[in-house]
Amino acid sequence: MRVIVGAVAVVAFVAFGGGIANAQKGDDCREVVRASASAPGTGPIAKVRARERAISVWRDRVAARYGGRFTTWLKAHDRSVGCDPLGSRTRCTAEAFPCRKW
Repeated sequence: MRVIVGAVAVVAFVAFGGGIANAQKGDDCREVVRASASAPGTGPIAKVRARERAISVWRDRVAARYGGRFTTWLKAHDRSVGCDPLGSRTRCTAEAFPCRKW
């Protein structure tokens, strides 16, 4: 019975990533970084601007924590940006595991 419980725990840890990005062979990834930013307005242009700003803030936070070699958004794993209207503004939150390729 202990073997089955242990096996289930290991499978769950691997399947859900255990809190660390599922890096490709040769990738060097760090812990998840989240950043938010907003832009005036609630239309599609405001959403694009808020998204760009959130990714820019994400890059700044990554650079401060891990250095410039980890700041490329397209190399990050499990990237996501969620945007919502907030009054007369649009607020976006960017989240990803910063990685660098060897």
